[in-house]
Amino acid sequence: MDKRINTIVIDDRKSNVELLAHYLEGYCTAYIETVYRAYSISEAIEKINTFRPEVVFLDVQMDNETTGFDILDKITPYPVKVVFVTSFEGYAIKAIKYNAIDYLLKPIDFTDCAKIVKRVHREFNEITETKDTQNFDKSLADFRARLLPVMSLKTIDFIEKSEIIYCKSQGCYTIFKLKNATDIVSSKNIGEYEKILGANFLRVHKSFIINVNLIARIHKVSGVACEMIEGSMISVAVRKVNLLYSLLGIKTKCT
Repeated sequence: MDKRINTIVIDDRKSNVELLAHYLEGYCTAYIETVYRAYSISEAIEKINTFRPEVVFLDVQMDNETTGFDILDKITPYPVKVVFVTSFEGYAIKAIKYNAIDYLLKPIDFTDCAKIVKRVHREFNEITETKDTQNFDKSLADFRARLLPVMSLKTIDFIEKSEIIYCKSQGCYTIFKLKNATDIVSSKNIGEYEKILGANFLRVHKSFIINVNLIARIHKVSGVACEMIEGSMISVAVRKVNLLYSLLGIKTKCT
């Protein structure tokens, strides 16, 4: 369902504000949630900064000395759509410099006003949908980077990858040893996890994948073995030693 937008109508003449606000509230409710009102520059700046409406209907000539452009120069910047309301078509060029999406000439043609509201509403929801999709994709990517789904015969456990000390092959199954001393048995073979565990994990032996961040010590007597943080000793195949050293930033080669 599309989200309705918030607007503010700004004019130093109350009758002008109320007329446009009355139309927006009465005939554009499908697109507009709230219509705020402001009758001076200071009030307009305060309400825009507080409520951050998606679209601003702004009178160009506020009084003899100031204009609506002064308001835009003083508000806290954010992605706001501006519709200038003016009696003078000559302001259109300057309005473009302020990234105005449109302008309305007085006396206002409410058909034109409705078209603008509908367009802003559509654009706002397209942007929101895009952001929602991007946020979902990022959350999903973060989820996949952080958690590993481990499937057993009866459950699917989601394990923090950083909690995995090592994976051990046991026939067609894989046993996960976790930092909390828990063992979780997966119905998938270890080769499946070698493909998806990521850069911090290395299959050092046909039966073991280790978390290289959780190595406590490397032993080099009678071959190379990794002592993991909970005390397990895991042998490293000769062909994997140099790769292990590379991952750990160790420049000494296997002898």
